[in-house]
Amino acid sequence: MINRRKFLSQSLAVVSLGLTVPSVFGKAVVAAAEETQSPSVSGKTLVVIQMAGGYDGLNMVIPYQDPVYRDLRSTLGIPESDQLIVDDRVAFHPAMSSMKNLMDEGRLAVIEGVGYPKPNYSHFKAMDIWQTGDPDGQAYDGWLGRYFDGLTDGGGHPLAGVSVGRRLPTAFNASGAPIPAVESVDTFALEDAVGDPRAEQRRTSLLNLYDIYRPANTPFAALLDSTLDSAYLSSIELSAAHQAYQPAVEYPQSSAASGLQLLAELIDSGEDGTPLRVGHVTLGGFDTHAQQATRLEDLLTQANEAISAFQVDIDAHGHGDDVLIMV
Repeated sequence: MINRRKFLSQSLAVVSLGLTVPSVFGKAVVAAAEETQSPSVSGKTLVVIQMAGGYDGLNMVIPYQDPVYRDLRSTLGIPESDQLIVDDRVAFHPAMSSMKNLMDEGRLAVIEGVGYPKPNYSHFKAMDIWQTGDPDGQAYDGWLGRYFDGLTDGGGHPLAGVSVGRRLPTAFNASGAPIPAVESVDTFALEDAVGDPRAEQRRTSLLNLYDIYRPANTPFAALLDSTLDSAYLSSIELSAAHQAYQPAVEYPQSSAASGLQLLAELIDSGEDGTPLRVGHVTLGGFDTHAQQATRLEDLLTQANEAISAFQVDIDAHGHGDDVLIMV
């Protein structure tokens, strides 16, 4: 059985995926491979929260005992009186009070020094490298996309992986597994004109139209078939999960919180044996080149409040030990 401790402490492994995988991805793939051998972890979910733009890690996890931090950040450095002290070496940004509480409870770990050889300092190229798990930044498939292609979703569950947002992140790029990007429950559906009494008839006609292509046995027919099935079934399932769910906490008003609430709904709906395996939420705006003090505080407050609400919610629904959040 894979728990947080085992997931984070498992020894590094060299994994062949057709390219050299940095150790941080290697551990994830090792854990995924073990999942296929152990039915007891089939209900586990990974939630990835991407702080897009490149956040200032040194003002998030502060090396307050290092004199170089204060020397180089005479104005940007967080005053020690405001810091949330973690241990005798590092502290959290003051906006991370809920994260500090999780740390004190032994439910949060900070992994420092994650990187890859000869780092590329372009935000865009570096993000491609992180999302693909390819130090050369040449791969198309994302590290999570390869997980879905090779290790999961064998039964065709349409919502085994979900990205909340308008676009699918590169990490979810897959060769064969259809993974939806969902901006909201309301927009993720076959859209009809408001008040159209023929909406159901129109939907049925569309399905019948696609059915005509099923016997054609062409690549386009197969594409239409799988795309329609996945989109239609996932929209129905998502709507059902949303309508049936009663959150145990009031989520804050932010895109990150709304995205995490949607994932909580899907995690809870997975008790019927078709769980969400991986969910992805993006919180953008972390290129804080100007007005960093206020902007970083606002963004970390959003993240702190959203993650805290999500954790309380999934705990209350009995899923707290089955969900690993990676930021």
